[in-house]
Amino acid sequence: MFVPEARQDRRHRTGEASEGRKRALSILVAPLFVNGQLRGGVYADHRLQGLGETAPGEGEAAELIAAMEVALQLRDQRDRLSQNERALTARVSASSAPGDFHEGASTNERLAALLEQDGSNARSFRGLISANPDLLDTFDMVETLRSASLPVLIRGETGTGKGCLAKAVHECSVRSGEPFLEVACGALAEGLIESELLGHVRGAFTGAESDHTGIFVRADGGTVFLDEVEDMSPGLQTKLLRVLADGAVRAIGAKDALKVDVRLVCATKESLERRVEEGLFREDLYFRLKGVVLEVPPLRERREDILLLADHFLARHAEVEGVALPEMTREARLTLLRHGWSGNVRELENEMRRLVAIGIAVAGERDLALTERHGSSFSSDGVQGGSRTLAEVVHLAEREAIVAALRQCLGNKSKAAEALGITRKALYRRLSKYDISAGV
Repeated sequence: MFVPEARQDRRHRTGEASEGRKRALSILVAPLFVNGQLRGGVYADHRLQGLGETAPGEGEAAELIAAMEVALQLRDQRDRLSQNERALTARVSASSAPGDFHEGASTNERLAALLEQDGSNARSFRGLISANPDLLDTFDMVETLRSASLPVLIRGETGTGKGCLAKAVHECSVRSGEPFLEVACGALAEGLIESELLGHVRGAFTGAESDHTGIFVRADGGTVFLDEVEDMSPGLQTKLLRVLADGAVRAIGAKDALKVDVRLVCATKESLERRVEEGLFREDLYFRLKGVVLEVPPLRERREDILLLADHFLARHAEVEGVALPEMTREARLTLLRHGWSGNVRELENEMRRLVAIGIAVAGERDLALTERHGSSFSSDGVQGGSRTLAEVVHLAEREAIVAALRQCLGNKSKAAEALGITRKALYRRLSKYDISAGV
């Protein structure tokens, strides 16, 4: 159903319409089929302009619907896998064999299980290595998006590997043979980043002694990666929105615009939703950028990856330096597992690189230079909280933090997960683990 002028259409002037629909100037609704079954519809509206008699391009509509179908198919697959995983966990819990890693196991048992993992469930993906289920789902999603041109928004803390994932998105796509160009929005002044993205002509401003071709034009046919997009100034946000809407770039000082065909991948370490609420980021641009959202969990939420990555980085840097591969004692590996990793994967790689550089053959716990700045560590030493074990104290504190976040966010799980600094999926796991109702 296509409604080019919603304000004049009687079907959309009812008092029952949502505030969002009341603001809609044009509307498109398309059927959504998953595995041959009608599952609902895709509703899209434009709140800035009516479209007259010009319907939106079939390619754009088809791409939007295809992305929704893929997302629902993956969700169905994850639901089936989750059911199988719960059944397996129940069987493992019933057996209670020593060293099993399952819900309810003590901290020491969990650490022992992580120490003994053989990496058989790990996957290498375009230079990324993980055994974490959430990240493995993300790898699958990237492969599914091979032929799509939808923008991609990658969310994650500093040092989690957002840039590597952006590169993987490009390399997995049909654009892999074309340029992949990156701009760190937080590292350049506003005038410089505008010139870098859009280009400029000679004499456009003081110091513009020659023409400069911007990244969008140089990357034509390929991918542009904007890191720390939350740092983009309001003026540049407006110009980027115009580029995405028109598919054309006007260099600073130029009279004419050039048509470009680029796939935009953006990364943010902050909540763009919150910046929109604070008036620091354009809402219409935010909706343009979040065609597909990929989450990169912090390292403290994917402890099954810590030793895998540590061994990988040791081997890589030892090969680069041309030295023997260092070994780590059991105590050193336990220390890595317990550490909070506030600097995420980047901190872990730097530590492994340091071990290679100092030329130590066998690294013990005392050889590690880990200083916790913030975040929690995974420790099993000591007893806190009176007669409670540390595991009990941690579990109690985590449960209380989740309950407080849900109450503060009025039961909204997405906002609660954001406030807690974890993914929505991780929050759901904890709700199940602690038997917490969202309506607390």
